[in-house]
Amino acid sequence: MGESVRDPNRPNVPGTYDIIYEDADRVFTARRIEVFGIYGAPDQSYIDAYCHLRRGDRTFRSDRILDMADAVTGELIRDPVGAIHAMIKEENDPGPDFRSVMQKARKGLAALVWAARADRHLSADEMTVLLDYIEARDGMTGEGGRDWKRRVADAWLDDYRPLKSEAVDAVSSFTKDGREGELVRSHAVKMLAVQNDEAERSGVERRLTQLGIKVPGQL
Repeated sequence: MGESVRDPNRPNVPGTYDIIYEDADRVFTARRIEVFGIYGAPDQSYIDAYCHLRRGDRTFRSDRILDMADAVTGELIRDPVGAIHAMIKEENDPGPDFRSVMQKARKGLAALVWAARADRHLSADEMTVLLDYIEARDGMTGEGGRDWKRRVADAWLDDYRPLKSEAVDAVSSFTKDGREGELVRSHAVKMLAVQNDEAERSGVERRLTQLGIKVPGQL
């Protein structure tokens, strides 16, 4: 373990850590872990990580981590449990501008998400297009680069299921030849491009047509 002490309220996540871990059988092991997920609540939290000792993915209970240090800097984390809880809070914090950013993107998202859910689901590629739209829409007003987290927006989109009426109302609110409508149209093209097969593409294209969003091939 390292000599210096790092502030447990400012952890690096994800990251690589050296830990001393006590398992359910009270066996102590020294491990190096690469964290890729942290979740739970103050009374019980968990770390999903790649374990170099076991050469595979493992889940660790935070209260069984007896010592913890940043493997890159060697900085010792005095309170592993407290640090992990701080990590959870940081990971779940959407950022101070999240609400404003999402509000500006809401109309375009209503149209794009409704079209993308022609097969009821959002694929990873469709999610990327939607997240890129949010970022581009935020940049339209000259306020790009504000503090919001794509991971939190990803979770929001995963739960978002706009009605057709909401999507129709959103598109009808765009001014003719306006920038927002053009931005939605350009991302509709991207949405079509990431469809895995012709059936999925046809479903999305049909919904875009119902919304009056014309894409290349329909113009």
